[in-house]
Amino acid sequence: MKFKKIVGFGDSWMYGDELLDPELARADPAAHTCWVQNTVYREKHCFLGLLGKHYNLPTENFGIPGGSLDSTMWTYQWWLQHESDPRSCLI
Repeated sequence: MKFKKIVGFGDSWMYGDELLDPELARADPAAHTCWVQNTVYREKHCFLGLLGKHYNLPTENFGIPGGSLDSTMWTYQWWLQHESDPRSCLI
């Protein structure tokens, strides 16, 4: 089966918390991993991003820093209701 994308749900580990672009950190010592300027770097270097790169597939990261099992399940249920073709996704 061919998947069209990889989708991840979870806590700060899935989100990629603590992954800060070194260029952003040099430019602003107060930079934080949650800044929008860090999104591309964080999403490319987190577990899900590395998995997507390995399999040459796009990713959607629904990880939440400080998230819980409940928030993971709620996010997954929301995604399931809004994803047009969930069977074509690796979750």
